[in-house]
Amino acid sequence: MKLTDLVPAKLAGNSMENKIALVSAGAAAGIAVSRATNNNQKTGAIIGAGLCLLAVALLKKK
Repeated sequence: MKLTDLVPAKLAGNSMENKIALVSAGAAAGIAVSRATNNNQKTGAIIGAGLCLLAVALLKKK
């Protein structure tokens, strides 16, 4: 699996709505993982959103 398969190309654009959608999806994934592992949900949300933004930054074409 490639990193480019994780985020659809249309969501990796520059519009603010797309970034908000990605951050909220990452936060939801982080909360789900933190619930499954019985950890702090706020920390999971922050880590999930950060990882999602990192993935978008890595995928952004120059």
